[in-house]
Amino acid sequence: MLLRNLFSKWWPLATLILLFGISVLIRLPSFNIDPVKAAVYTDFGQWTDTEVWLHDKYVLDIYDVYPVAVHKFLPYVGTDPQFLANAAAPELTVYTSFSPAMFIALYGALRVFDAPATFMSMQVFSLAIHLVSVLLMYYLCRLLTRDRLIGVLGATIYLFATGALWYHMNVYWAHQLLMPVFLTALIVFVRRQGKLKWWEGLGLGLSMSLIAWTGVVSTVGFLFYGGYKYVTTKQRAYLNYLFMLGGMLLALLLIVLQVLMATGASLGDYLSIVAHRAQTRTIAAKTMTFPVMLWRFFTTMLVDYGGYMLIAYTLAMKRRFHGFASGVVFVASFPLLESAILLEHDTIYGFGRLKWLIPVVILICLLGAKFATTRKRRVILVAAVILASILHVWLYSVAYWHPHAR
Repeated sequence: MLLRNLFSKWWPLATLILLFGISVLIRLPSFNIDPVKAAVYTDFGQWTDTEVWLHDKYVLDIYDVYPVAVHKFLPYVGTDPQFLANAAAPELTVYTSFSPAMFIALYGALRVFDAPATFMSMQVFSLAIHLVSVLLMYYLCRLLTRDRLIGVLGATIYLFATGALWYHMNVYWAHQLLMPVFLTALIVFVRRQGKLKWWEGLGLGLSMSLIAWTGVVSTVGFLFYGGYKYVTTKQRAYLNYLFMLGGMLLALLLIVLQVLMATGASLGDYLSIVAHRAQTRTIAAKTMTFPVMLWRFFTTMLVDYGGYMLIAYTLAMKRRFHGFASGVVFVASFPLLESAILLEHDTIYGFGRLKWLIPVVILICLLGAKFATTRKRRVILVAAVILASILHVWLYSVAYWHPHAR
């Protein structure tokens, strides 16, 4: 009886831990990767992005070699003259495309465990982020559906998607760090039924915006929701989204001031460089023609998440959701608009496509709960997710591996 009760209570967590262990076994060959040599286009035309390890290593070495008074925990990447030089150490050039939060998080974690800055330690840190994201996804899906099986299926999707298997281990960038924070924001949003407390709005807006520009876009999605609900309901609770706006603006102010104070540059210089960097990653980038870029983005998305997208859109043809669920899908999907602007970036850098997986999982959970109302239908849904997971594990084994990178 005791064992039965324990199993009944803890089987979702035990199942997810087991599945995560299986995912690590699937990814074991990755621990032997040479990240520099493995930075190639694969046979499926996927760019592996492992070269970003050089940027991670470069910044972590600066944090170790230079005193805090010099490096100021800025996001240094290379010594390219197109960026801003540190006034205290002109040989260090400040990269302006993002905040340093992702480097600080990795550096802090390695220091806590007294671990060396190696590609393997970065992989372990990335795997920890993946596990946390999987557990948060389970909790979010369970909150949305009040169904533990649906929660496990949602977490399984986030675990075995091709892009998640690769980018949540072999490529550490701001987008991976943002995922658990964004999922936390969605969980708070769902628990509060869209009515955030002031300190929740402030903290979530600040933390998401400090990590990445995608976090800023995510925050704007929440702000649109709060503004719409206040205009239509006049409930004062939705005014607390102003604190989320305040957190976002505070984060942007901190990022700008950090760079300006360390470099002595003017605000105009900083904004012009940021604008130039954004332009090189937009749909107007000259790396390829727009039709080719759009096609490549579409095909890489199918490799990363296509099996699950098929399930989501098949369910959408048969089922609908209304009310608050529509708001959840809206805020979860709003960051996807970033790809419409930075299409070149998200086409080449697959870690930028991680944000596409979250609304796909939410759609499957919401619509799947409406579909799986009988035992037979629940079996069909489980089977569909298992088959899609097998497909994506196979795609991981071929699409992100190149004969010369093994």
